[in-house]
Amino acid sequence: MFSKKAFFLLVVFYRIFLDWIYIDQIFPIFEYARFTYTFNTEALVLSWAFLLFFSVFVSSFLKIESPVVSYAAVMFLFLRLVPLTSYLSTDSFPVSFYMLNFVFWFLFYFLLLNMKRIKVPLHFKSEQTIYWVTLPMLLVVVYVSGRYAGFRMNFNLVNVYDLRMEARAFSMPLWLTYLWAATKNILPILMVFLMMKKKWGWSILTAFIIFLNFSIDGSKSTLFKMFLCFGLQLLAKPEKILKYLIWGFMAMCFFSIIEFALLDTFVISSLVIRRMLYVPNLLDYLYFDFVDQNGPIFYDSEKASAIAFDVGNEYFNKSEMRCNNGLFTDAYSNLGWLGILVYPFLLAIFFKICESAFKGVNQQIVLFATFLIVTTFGSTTITTSLLTHGLLLLCFVLYCMPSLSSNESI
Repeated sequence: MFSKKAFFLLVVFYRIFLDWIYIDQIFPIFEYARFTYTFNTEALVLSWAFLLFFSVFVSSFLKIESPVVSYAAVMFLFLRLVPLTSYLSTDSFPVSFYMLNFVFWFLFYFLLLNMKRIKVPLHFKSEQTIYWVTLPMLLVVVYVSGRYAGFRMNFNLVNVYDLRMEARAFSMPLWLTYLWAATKNILPILMVFLMMKKKWGWSILTAFIIFLNFSIDGSKSTLFKMFLCFGLQLLAKPEKILKYLIWGFMAMCFFSIIEFALLDTFVISSLVIRRMLYVPNLLDYLYFDFVDQNGPIFYDSEKASAIAFDVGNEYFNKSEMRCNNGLFTDAYSNLGWLGILVYPFLLAIFFKICESAFKGVNQQIVLFATFLIVTTFGSTTITTSLLTHGLLLLCFVLYCMPSLSSNESI
């Protein structure tokens, strides 16, 4: 594993790469989408102070024995915090926006580091339980595919947006919507688990069902998650997972710069870096500005369903645009400044429960599950993440997953 000094230097270089990509690619190409840039010395200094503080703070998690806690700490840093500091350097933002973000992330990391593990009874860990979970998940996809998509097999990546629009018109019962959404996150984990247990027939069947799931609504992330989970299990050694994760972020930036310099294209910077790293922070600021003008929604169901469209209409002049976001946005839009104090506790408690519930689970599977949790929390509200996106059921599957012996591998 990296030393604290090496980790600190990698974070600094990652921030330099992100600034380079933003100024060289994202700002010139996507200025129309509110990705602006105005050099400001004070903003630059404050953003670097923000970065240096948290890079030192998060380095404390490198030696923590709990995989889910250390993975989550590093992922939030590279997926949210470093891009946030880069975004803060692009313009002069209100001091309150700096301070609220600082308090939110400081509280979260402080609690994650110092809060004791929340013990949960581990009575349901068994191989049989996993098999009983696998079968209903497979049947849900088969039913949805047959009932709503005619068991189609889609081998075309060009028509995925047509499939997505068609899927939006599906009239499913609420319970089926929740279960179907959960299958997209759970089936890749079950596929890898079955491969590790040498259940080749079931694992191949699960892979086929995942492809059938992709064919229902054309969601490319369904296939991506399958290959990512399989790749992590096949290539990543448990003791080097964090190192691979960090180098993966660095490689992403490096290849984005090379792609633009040699090919004059910006696929990586547009589809991955802009969407995954910068859009959430842009939306954090837009929600901050919107709530400052209109006040928090305080979990009002009518306002909650409308605010994502209101932000799209207000700042992008597109009434049909739904601007979903999570973490800081979720906290501030629902409770204002009080949410900045409450939500870090909720997130820390959740990960401390996972720390106990995932005990003994294969580390590559834990890494994949943590990636899903972190990215889902970052894109929508906590309640929507747990229910609609199936994270609650995902955590239950890992809770039931038994420990694997050292010779059980793909």
